Amino acid sequence: NERAEVVGQDFRAHREVYDAVTARAVGRLPLLLELTVPLAKTPEGDTPGGLIVLVKGEKAAEEIAEAKQAMHMLHCAHAGTVETPTGRLVVIEKLRKTPRTYPRAVGEPKRSPLGVRS
Repeated sequence: NERAEVVGQDFRAHREVYDAVTARAVGRLPLLLELTVPLAKTPEGDTPGGLIVLVKGEKAAEEIAEAKQAMHMLHCAHAGTVETPTGRLVVIEKLRKTPRTYPRAVGEPKRSPLGVRS
């Protein structure tokens, strides 16, 4: 039990080690990406990077567009969206190592989401 901002900076135990990372009911995509992408595996050679699968609602396409800059900053890309009976699964692929500065300190991602102008 720990905040994603803290776990995402744990280089010994959690950072860039998971094949898949999931989240639901946390927040909009730019926030979610900063909290989840650092946990997914970085691609190496022929081995693909980890996937991030996020449960979203009917505004998934709007959130994907809003998160374009955050995806660029975090080195990930939208790999596809899967329609489900209750919503959408947004699938993100990790393309390269996440910059060390992400995730930022506790509360900062929510206060100032990446790439979102206030």
